[in-house]
Amino acid sequence: AKGKNRDKRGGGAERVTLDTAILDVAPAGDVDIESLHIALDELAALSPRQAQIVEWKFFADMTAEDIAGLLGVTSRTVESDWAMAKIWLQRRLGAAGPEA
Repeated sequence: AKGKNRDKRGGGAERVTLDTAILDVAPAGDVDIESLHIALDELAALSPRQAQIVEWKFFADMTAEDIAGLLGVTSRTVESDWAMAKIWLQRRLGAAGPEA
């Protein structure tokens, strides 16, 4: 049963970090700043806290503990929001493609 559940949830799939997954969407030289800005605005409309966390972690290189202190939440909440936001951005920017 454990093996079946593991396989059902991608147990044999290659594991990549979420940071790597986002970077694979568009290499640094191919990032369309306008698309990124639009995607962050859309994320802010859906979840202002997640958008703020992305900006602070990605652009200001702040730690989860620092952000948690500023937002008045736990560092676990920050990490959870960060993970969700990265997945959302990956899908949003991946759908646009590197040339959009």
